[in-house]
Amino acid sequence: GDVSLSHDQLMAASRDVQGLFEDGHTVMKTVISFDHDYLRQHRLVPDDFEVHGRGDYRGHLDQMKLRSAVMSGLDRMGRSQYDELRYVGVIQVDTEHVHCHLAMVDAGEGTLMADGTQRGKIDSKPKALLRRGIDAWLDDHQHVAHLSSAVGYERRNVTTFIKRWAHQQMLRESLPQFLLATLPQDRRLWRSSTN
Repeated sequence: GDVSLSHDQLMAASRDVQGLFEDGHTVMKTVISFDHDYLRQHRLVPDDFEVHGRGDYRGHLDQMKLRSAVMSGLDRMGRSQYDELRYVGVIQVDTEHVHCHLAMVDAGEGTLMADGTQRGKIDSKPKALLRRGIDAWLDDHQHVAHLSSAVGYERRNVTTFIKRWAHQQMLRESLPQFLLATLPQDRRLWRSSTN
């Protein structure tokens, strides 16, 4: 449920997947590959960005948007095809092609084989739901600016807003503060009709 995990959260999620595996659940490991044209079409990389070698995507790919899209696709797939889908994933950008590595497990009963074990194959219907979920999320959010760079802009906007608000408050409250500072100590002398 989180687009980013701390080390402790990652270890807890890994222990959860491992524990489910040891309890007889089937772990499905898969890789989703994204070609450059797809990334450009969905505005996950700048239009003028070209890949020349391994690792070129680092710093140019909108990982936040891609992570959110993959999570949306997994949620769509999980709601209709699995009892309780749990997963851990990572976006790999140190190659010439962007990949998403996933470890998934159905924590519920799931689809059982004849021998009573969970089915470990992802059929065409779940794959199609995953693809449609990713595509739909990206289509809905194409107008959103590059999320990783938007974080810096948003931080700057918040800082500017707070500073502007503080200055406005000081201007609004400076006259009443000055008035209170000039009044005599004896509050009995404070009357609206006096000089």
